[in-house]
Amino acid sequence: MHVDFSDVPECFAPAIKAIEDVAVSRSHILLRGPAGIGGTMLARRIPTILPRLEQNQSEELGMVYLKAGLNHRLVDGPGPFSFSDEPPFRAPHHTVSMPGAIGGKIRGSIRLGELHLARYGVLFLDQLPEFHAAVVQGIGAKLADSHVMVVASATVCPCGAGIAGGRNLRCDCSANARASFNRRVQLYANMIGIPFSTEIGNTSLKCLKGPRCESSQAIRERLYGGRET
Repeated sequence: MHVDFSDVPECFAPAIKAIEDVAVSRSHILLRGPAGIGGTMLARRIPTILPRLEQNQSEELGMVYLKAGLNHRLVDGPGPFSFSDEPPFRAPHHTVSMPGAIGGKIRGSIRLGELHLARYGVLFLDQLPEFHAAVVQGIGAKLADSHVMVVASATVCPCGAGIAGGRNLRCDCSANARASFNRRVQLYANMIGIPFSTEIGNTSLKCLKGPRCESSQAIRERLYGGRET
């Protein structure tokens, strides 16, 4: 499915600006806001503004996918194997196991994990505090040499309604519950080494029906110019 930032309402521009800054610095980011506010929508589009893969990178990643039994990075081209140069996007469910996340042996066989499949692209951890602590810690431990940008999301309270833009959106969570939840989010972010966080504020119906953002290609060219890596 093709996605593009030109599909995104302009009212998300502050969050997109934060994402752009992190993408250029090759770092990681935590997106926070009420459930359903648009974190997944933004995360899925981040690979479309990252630099395209060099030929050796696309071939390396393509062979990793084939080894994992996945062929959807294959494209039409010269030779027996031609691979997409678009950065990958991987979004494992929060129940993912340690081998599923970072790879390892399962019944004597080596399994490639989501971290391998996200190489040169984005690993999206939706609802970060729902993941097993050991898995989060394992991802953080293996991240340094992975060439992966981690994008995580979390609500601002346990119930998911939360507080956005200074307004309470029907949140019944106690102050203690919110504090405990936020400590867990921060602990997990620290395990991975996520240095940046941005809030996706409440969006009105008028905003959602308003003008759209610039295209992913325009953002990519603005961020990197003629530089593709």
